Amino acid sequence: MARSLDELTKEVLALPSASRAILAEKLVESLEFDVDEEIQSAWLDEAEKRIEELRTGKVQPIPGEEVLAEVRETAKRNCEEMLMEKLSKTEAVVWSPQTDSTGDRALSERLEAIRKETKE
Repeated sequence: MARSLDELTKEVLALPSASRAILAEKLVESLEFDVDEEIQSAWLDEAEKRIEELRTGKVQPIPGEEVLAEVRETAKRNCEEMLMEKLSKTEAVVWSPQTDSTGDRALSERLEAIRKETKE
């Protein structure tokens, strides 16, 4: 009599983690994937090239935290630039003499400078 999927799952989950890892690998291998051999080969070549560059010292690894910080900073800068570009194309009043906000005045002056740069 065949076991149900629930019974089999309970039995498999009771195995030691190393056995479950091996079984998981075999299950994944058993699935049919449309693998583009050319792309897979290109990625393998690239991975081998990068490993060799690390081994020979041609490149130095960069900690993940540094990379993420740089990505976040670049994204923030790009957002600010995009916002400034969009604001520079608007005719909205950003600052008026009735408010005494240094930030508003600085933004207004910056937008005016951007407008002049784009017109030239």
